Amino acid sequence: MDYLHKEQHIDRIQASYMPRNARSAAVLKKLGFDKEGVARDYLKINGQWEDHILTALVLR
Repeated sequence: MDYLHKEQHIDRIQASYMPRNARSAAVLKKLGFDKEGVARDYLKINGQWEDHILTALVLR
């Protein structure tokens, strides 16, 4: 993330995960991502629309 911020001048990284995926939530929390909201019916996966939790890490 230091490389992205310092070398590529990226100030914000976004990630989303399905609410039932506790492992993904734990990884993002450990990295410092903050929850920003819920996207209802965000992606169609295996023929079913799935909600996702939206997170972001602001590097400023």
